[in-house]
Amino acid sequence: TGCSKRSCRRNRCRTCIGLLTDSTISAVRAMNKPTIIILGGYDKGADFDPLVKEFNEYIKGVVVIGQTAEKIISNLKKRGFENYKRAKTLEDAVDKAVQMSTEGDNVLLSPACASYDMFKDFEERGKVFKDIVNTIKERANE
Repeated sequence: TGCSKRSCRRNRCRTCIGLLTDSTISAVRAMNKPTIIILGGYDKGADFDPLVKEFNEYIKGVVVIGQTAEKIISNLKKRGFENYKRAKTLEDAVDKAVQMSTEGDNVLLSPACASYDMFKDFEERGKVFKDIVNTIKERANE
């Protein structure tokens, strides 16, 4: 059985922790061209090693944010993945991801973490991400 948002919010519900990392693993497996992934957020006690273990030839860079940044960096180092940067905000993370990318690359926000350390909820995080991307597109079209 799952859990309700109210009972899980900010808690270390094993069901939700698994869903967060499993969703990101699925996203990583779906990538079919070079990708910079933005990972991190509120720490619910997840183990990031299975996620990093799934990185394939298409994950060319990682930008980490939030409370889990050091845990993720530790797992990246453990697996020999060295192309990563740490960001303080989501806007900073997107900027760093764009700098790490080349034309045709994906920039993927699939943080494997809850958003509560920086945002009200995942919907706000998604809206902010979309706004940042749209601003970058507008600047490029000027």
